[in-house]
Amino acid sequence: MNIFELRPGLSEQICLTLFHSLWQVSLLAAIAHLLYRRLKRHSIHASYVIHVGSLLIALLATPVTWLMLPSSANDSTAAVEAMESPAIQQESHLLSDTTHQAGIEHVSAGHSTPITSVSGSGAPDPGQRRSPNDASLTPTSTGSETQAVTGSSFGDNVPFRWAGIAAWIVAAYAAGVLLMVIRLALATVRASRLRFLATRIHDGPLVIAVKNQARRWSMRLVPAISHAETIVVPRVTGILRPVILLPTAIVAQMNPDDLQLILMHELAHVRRLDLWINLLQRLAETLLFFNPALWYLSRRISILREYCCDEMTCSAPNGQPESDGTTASTADEMAGIRVRYASALLQIAEAGLAQRTVDLTALSATGSSPSELRRRIAWLFGEPCADPGLTRGGLLAIVMGAMAFLCLPVLQPPLTAALSSRSDSKPISQQSTQSPADTADSSDTSPKAAKSQRSFRLHVTDQQGVVVPNVEVEFRTRPEVKAEHVTTGEFLRRGAYGSFVRTTDQGMLQLDVPPGSTSFHFFIRTAGFGPYTGRWDHPDINLPDDFTAGLERGWSVGGVIVDENGAPVPDVSVRPSIQFRNGGEVTSQLGSGAVVTTDADGKWQFDSVPDSRDRVFVELHHAKFSAGGAGLSREEYEVKPGAQPGQKITLNKGLTVTGTITDTDGKPIPDALVRTKFLNDLREARTDANGVYHLTGCLPQVARIVVSATGKAIDLKEVAVDPGMPPVDFVMQPGGHVRVRVVDEKGNGIPKSRIFLQRWKGHVSYFEFNHINMYTDANGVWQWDEAPLDEFAADICRPDGMQLEYQPLFSTDREFVFSPPKPLVVTGRVVDATTEKSIAAFKVTPGERRADSGQDLTTDLNWDRQDAFNAKDGTFQVKFTRSAVGHLVRIEASGYQVAVSRDFKTDEGNVTFNFELTPAENIAATILSDAGEPAADAQIAVADATSQISIRNGEFDSQTYATVLKTDQRGQFSMPAQTEPFHLIVLHRTGFAHLISDEGAVPQSIKLTPWARAEGIYRIGSTPATNITVELSGSGLHAYGPGQPSIFTRTDTKTDGNGRFHFDRVFPGRGRIGRQIVYMVKDGATEVTSAKHVPAEFPAGETTPLNVGGDGRLLTSSLKAPEKQQSPVHWSEARIQVQPAVDAPPLPEPPQNVAKDNAALEKWYEQWIQSEVGKAWQAATHAAETQRAALPIYAASVDRDGVFQISDIPPGQYSMDVHLEGTSGIRGHRFTIPDDAGETFELPPLQLEQ
Repeated sequence: MNIFELRPGLSEQICLTLFHSLWQVSLLAAIAHLLYRRLKRHSIHASYVIHVGSLLIALLATPVTWLMLPSSANDSTAAVEAMESPAIQQESHLLSDTTHQAGIEHVSAGHSTPITSVSGSGAPDPGQRRSPNDASLTPTSTGSETQAVTGSSFGDNVPFRWAGIAAWIVAAYAAGVLLMVIRLALATVRASRLRFLATRIHDGPLVIAVKNQARRWSMRLVPAISHAETIVVPRVTGILRPVILLPTAIVAQMNPDDLQLILMHELAHVRRLDLWINLLQRLAETLLFFNPALWYLSRRISILREYCCDEMTCSAPNGQPESDGTTASTADEMAGIRVRYASALLQIAEAGLAQRTVDLTALSATGSSPSELRRRIAWLFGEPCADPGLTRGGLLAIVMGAMAFLCLPVLQPPLTAALSSRSDSKPISQQSTQSPADTADSSDTSPKAAKSQRSFRLHVTDQQGVVVPNVEVEFRTRPEVKAEHVTTGEFLRRGAYGSFVRTTDQGMLQLDVPPGSTSFHFFIRTAGFGPYTGRWDHPDINLPDDFTAGLERGWSVGGVIVDENGAPVPDVSVRPSIQFRNGGEVTSQLGSGAVVTTDADGKWQFDSVPDSRDRVFVELHHAKFSAGGAGLSREEYEVKPGAQPGQKITLNKGLTVTGTITDTDGKPIPDALVRTKFLNDLREARTDANGVYHLTGCLPQVARIVVSATGKAIDLKEVAVDPGMPPVDFVMQPGGHVRVRVVDEKGNGIPKSRIFLQRWKGHVSYFEFNHINMYTDANGVWQWDEAPLDEFAADICRPDGMQLEYQPLFSTDREFVFSPPKPLVVTGRVVDATTEKSIAAFKVTPGERRADSGQDLTTDLNWDRQDAFNAKDGTFQVKFTRSAVGHLVRIEASGYQVAVSRDFKTDEGNVTFNFELTPAENIAATILSDAGEPAADAQIAVADATSQISIRNGEFDSQTYATVLKTDQRGQFSMPAQTEPFHLIVLHRTGFAHLISDEGAVPQSIKLTPWARAEGIYRIGSTPATNITVELSGSGLHAYGPGQPSIFTRTDTKTDGNGRFHFDRVFPGRGRIGRQIVYMVKDGATEVTSAKHVPAEFPAGETTPLNVGGDGRLLTSSLKAPEKQQSPVHWSEARIQVQPAVDAPPLPEPPQNVAKDNAALEKWYEQWIQSEVGKAWQAATHAAETQRAALPIYAASVDRDGVFQISDIPPGQYSMDVHLEGTSGIRGHRFTIPDDAGETFELPPLQLEQ
C-alpha cells in the first residue's frame, strides 16, 4: 500500500476524530466513576445504567465529531511538499518520538520540544519560551543558527507534519479494527460450535426452576438449558435464542439447590438483556480499540453487571410464589441464600482456575478473575472491599485523555483551517540543518530526562550465595503485578491471591513496581529449600532496588497414614507446621500454610523443611477420623532423594457422641444440625427421622455440643467426651426473639452493620454461631428468631465506624437500639521542633488503653505494632474503629526522640493532632559475638513497660509484642531515642545479651554471652522414650510486674527414635530437664503419664550431658474423691508433684506478748534472726534448700478413673502434693519407698479433702 493512495485531507479528518475520542471517552468515564462513587451503596443498578449510558454516548460522539469537523474535497499540495522537506521530516520525527515517550514514561505535555516566538520580521527570540497554545510559535533548534520563516505561520505548518503520518495512522487503525473484527468473529464461531455440541436438558428440577423464575420475572423468552463437557464454568450465550450452558462435571457434582442459584444468575443476564449490552461493548471495543478509557468503561460495566445479577439472584430464591407473584423471604433466609450462593460461586471458581480463554460472546457466573470474585462476595455480605485500584491501563487512559485535551488548542485550529482550504504557503527555508546529536540534546523527552519507572530486582540464592535457578515467586502487591511489569524472568499466571513469576537460570528476576503500590509482598516455596518471604508495606519509601533472598536448604519429610488396622488412608490433609524465613520488613512469624494430601496408598511427602529444623510437627485431618498430630524427627521420617515414604503414622477413629433431639412434646426433630469443635477440627452431623445424631471422630476431652433447628432456640451443652459416656440428648424450646436496630447520629438505620455474636454460656469457641446471619438489613435491622433463651453478648460493628464491644442481648419483645459512633480519625503533621520543617520519613504506631489505671499510665496500654506503618512528607492519618478507654498515636523517626500523643476518646470523631519532634541522637550499637565477630542478622527486641517478650528456644516467637529490629551484615543497628525505660534483648545464633536502660546507657559495642548447650537420653524404665516433649525449666530471661515488660522463656524439644534430645540455645545458669506434661483449660492433661525433672548447671559456651530416667521403680496408686462430694470429679485436671522429703528446721514460736502485735512481731523477728540461734536456723534452712535443689522432682497426670503412676522413682522418703480445682487436694503427704520394694511399688489409695 502507498501512503499517497489515501487523500491527506480525509486521513487528517479521521485522525482528528480519533484524537478527539481520547479526551471525550476519558471525560465520560471520569463522570461515570464519580457518580458511581456517590451511588455505590445506594443503587448498583443506577450505577450500571450510568456506565452503559456513558458507553453509548461515547459511541455516538465519534460520528458526531466526524460530522462537525470541516471536510475537504481537494488534496493539500502543501502537505505533499512538506513530505519532501528534510527540515520538516526531522521535526515530524521529533514530534512523534516525544509523543511516544510521553505515553510510556508518563511525561506531561509541557515536556515537548522547546519552541520560540517569531516577531513580525520573522526573527525568533531564542531566550523566550511560550505556551504551545500560541499559534504564532514555530519550532527551533538549540544550535547556533535559527530557522527562518517566510510568509508562513506555525499554524500553516502543522498540516505538513500530519500529512506525513496521518495516512499511516489511518492504515494502522484500519488494521486494528480488522483484527478486532476477526477476534469477535472467531469468538462467535466458538460459541456457535459449543452450542451445537452441547446436550440439551429437556426436563428435570433445573428446567422447572428456570421456567418458574422466568414466570415470576414475566419473561417472554425462556432460555434453554444444555450441558457440555468442554467448559468448566456456567455461562449464557446467544442473543436471539439464549442458551444457558452448564459444565457436565458441575451438573453431576454440585448440590442441586446451589446449582439452581447459579442458574438464576444466568437467567438474570437474559432478563436484563445483558447479552445485547455485551454486544454493544464488543462493537465499541472494536471501533475504539486504541482508547484505554473505553476499555476501562467496558470493564466497569462487566463488573457492575455481575453485581446486579448477584443481587437479583439473592433476591429471588427458589420457592413457591405467593399470590402476588413474589417470593417471601425472611432476613435469615436471605442471609442463608447469600451464604449458599457465595459457596456455589467459590466451587465454580475453583473448578475454573485452569481455564485461561475468554469467551467474548458469553457471560459467565464467576467473572474474569479471583480478585473480582472476592469483591463480589464481599459486596454480597456488605464487607468493606476496595474497588480495583488504578491500573496501568487506567493511568494511561488518564494521561492520554489529558494530553488530547491539552493539545487540542494547538492542533485543531490549524488542522481545521487546512481541511477547509488549500494552503499556498511555502516550505521553511533551512539555513542550518541540525545533526542527530544536536536534535537529541535539544529534546527534553530523552529517557534520561524522563521520570524513570521504579524497578525491583530479586536474586535468589542459598545462604552461602550459590544461585538457585528457575524459582517460582509469588508476588502479592496492591495493585497486582501483571505480565507487562516483568522485564526479566517469566510471568507464569495469576493466582487466587497474587501473581507468579519464574526467575531466570541465573536466579534473577526484575519487574517494574506497579505505580501507586501500597504493599509489596513476595513468597518463595520451592522444593529442597525452606520457604522464604519478604514484605514492604510502604514500597515507595522502603522497597530496595536490589534484594537477595537467601534460602535455607531443606529436606523432605514424608510417611504413610494408616488406620488402626494398618490399612492406608487416602485423602488425609497433612499440614506441616513450617514458618517462612523472613526478609524485608517482616518481623512476625508467618506459617507457610502448606497442605499435602495422601494418595491412594496413604503416602505423602513435603519437600521444604529447613535444615535448621530436625523435627517438624504435622496436623492430620480426615472426615472419618479424629484429628491427629505428630512431631516427626528427621532421623525417622526424612525421605531421601529417590526414595519413597515408608514410616507409618496411625490415625484413630476417635469416639462417637450420640444422642436424640426432641421438642417439648417429646417428638423427634429431624434434620437438626449438631456441631462441635476440637482444636481446629470442626465436626458436625444431622439428626435422622428419629431425631438421632452421631458425631464421629471426637477426641476424649471436654467439648461444647451445639444444636440448632428451624424455629427452635439454639442450645448448647458442655460435656466430657469419654468412651463410656451416656447419650447427650437435647429438648429444644421454641426459638427466642432478638431484634436489634443499628442507627446513625440522626436515627437512620445503618445497613450491613455486623452483629458479631460472642460470650454465650461463659465463652465462645467461634463456631457456635458461624451458620447465623450477622448483618443488618437495608433498614439497619437484625432479627434472630432462633436465639437462645439465655443471655449472650455481641459486638455491634458499624461499617467503617466504631464497634461497641460485648453488648448484652436476650430474648425479648422489645427492640435493642444501638448507635455506634463514627470512626475516630486522627490526622496531623510531624515536624522538627526546632526548624518546623516536615519530617521526611517516620513510623506511626496506633495504641489503645483498655482500662483506666489511674496514675500508672503503662498499665493496660497496648501498642498495636502489627498495624504500625511508615509515613512520609510530614503527614499521617490513623483510623480507630474499636472502642477503648483511650486511643493514642506513637511517632518514631530517626534522629528524634519518640513522641506519644494524648489520649483520644472514642467519640471525638475527626481530630487534628500535630507532633513536634525533639532532635536527639539515635541509639546505635554494634553487636559482636563472643569471638569478636559482627553478629549479622541478630534479632533485637526493644521492650518498654507495655511490651511482652516471648522467647522460645533462643528466638522470639509469635507471642512477642514489641519493636523487633535486625542487625545488618556489619552487626550494627540503630533506633530512635527512647523517652521511657526499656529492656534491650539481643538473640543470635552465637549468643545473647540483655540490657536494661535504667542500669546505664547502651554501649557502642555489645558483646554476646555464648549459649550453653545440653544433650542426653530420656528413658522410661530401661526403654528410650521416643517422640516425647522434653523441656528445660528454670533457666532463661524472666520479668514481670509494674513498670517493666513481661518477659518469658520457654525451651523444649522432642526426643528422636532413640530417646535422644538436645538443646542448642540454653541460657546459662541452673535449671532442670524433664518431660513436659501439657494441661488444657477445662480438658486437663492431654495424656496420662509422669515426668522426672533432673537439675543441672549449664555453663556458657559448654555442652552439658544429662541422661534422665532409667534408674528407679514404678510407683502406682489412685485418688479418691472427697467423702461427701456428690458431683463427678474430672481427674484429668489433677496435678501431682512428688519431691524427696528434706526436713528444714521450723521457725520458733514467738513470745505470747508479741504474737498478736504485727509491729512488735516484726521487731522481735529482726532481733532473733541476728542472734546466734537465728543464724544457725538460717544456715540449716539454706542447707536444706540446697539439698532439695540438687535432687530430682517428679510430676504425674491422672487417668479418668483416678489412677496414676510415676516412673523411675528410687527408694527413699518423699512428700506428695495433689492439686485439683474444687477440692483442698493433698498437701505434704509423706511416704517411703523401701529398698526392697521391687520393680513396682503400690501406694494405698489417697482420699482428697473436701
